[in-house]
Amino acid sequence: MDEAGAWQPPEQWPEDTPPIEGWTGVAGAWTPPAEPVDTGPATRWNVAVDERTDTAPAPTSNRLPVLHPTALAARTSAAQDRRGLLTVIGALGAAAILLVVAVVLISQAGATDDNPDPAPPTVVFAAESEADRAAARQAATANAPSVARARLDTLDSHDPENLPAVDSWPPADDACPSVVDTVLAHRSTIEVTLSDNGCTVTGGLWTDRWLGSTIGQVERITVEPLIPVEVVVASGGADWDDATRASYVNDTGHPATLHVVTRGGGHNPNRAAPDVWRPAVTSAWCGYAVDWVTVKHRWNLTVSDAERDALVDMLDTCSSPGSIGADPGSIPINVVPSPEIGYVRR
Repeated sequence: MDEAGAWQPPEQWPEDTPPIEGWTGVAGAWTPPAEPVDTGPATRWNVAVDERTDTAPAPTSNRLPVLHPTALAARTSAAQDRRGLLTVIGALGAAAILLVVAVVLISQAGATDDNPDPAPPTVVFAAESEADRAAARQAATANAPSVARARLDTLDSHDPENLPAVDSWPPADDACPSVVDTVLAHRSTIEVTLSDNGCTVTGGLWTDRWLGSTIGQVERITVEPLIPVEVVVASGGADWDDATRASYVNDTGHPATLHVVTRGGGHNPNRAAPDVWRPAVTSAWCGYAVDWVTVKHRWNLTVSDAERDALVDMLDTCSSPGSIGADPGSIPINVVPSPEIGYVRR
């Protein structure tokens, strides 16, 4: 500074003038005092006496270094990369937390105050081998008598007096293959042979359980509903519409409805309920009663009191040592859809 207080460049300073107030010259160089004197921004500079200039001196540790633009850009880019990485890590952590919460909520689905445990998963697919199917059929056949007893208790009763007369019923479908040939193919204990057009069964081996005989000639057998149309009419079928009647005589959906019997062999000659006729072979009573109850239940038919007593009597033989039990051929192991029953009100 000059006497007027104006700043002068270093080349106009007296040689004995320190660059910063309070500094002392030693061996041709200026040194700061032991305790720095607060003289404002000038304390940030340490300048040798012979290097005084009008340009800014190099910074000391008291000032942040000025970076080259390229270095500054590199450092800025690295900082941005670190912030981006931290952002990604934070997002992944939040997603993990949300996933854990979702799993917990899903696992609690189906839980109630009465049943705090979540519902077990539903099996939607299970591969079936022939051994699996055979085991399932065996188990279902063994359980069939108890199922029939439970179903018999649910059947309504009807009055056997003043029963309606049997009117027109449609015949079984004779398309290719016909209902008869479909049942013959299903009931044969060996692989059947077919006609040239593939519509008609020409050979096989069948069992008439009600007579206890085996038949190998197609000409000697026929296919009939287990429950005759006359009994169906007396049990509620009198009010069925034509479509329902046709569905009954063509019911290949459940194997208990239609059976292979010996032609002219005396099977239910009076076309009556079990209180009037039952198979002469007592070992077949269990299977006959099981199938009878199954068809009545399937088609929502009623029973008379005498018919119910006869069915109970035959079901009691299922535990007998001489009984051949329920008919495995009449036991479906897959879900069978219920028939659609239409009524005509008279």
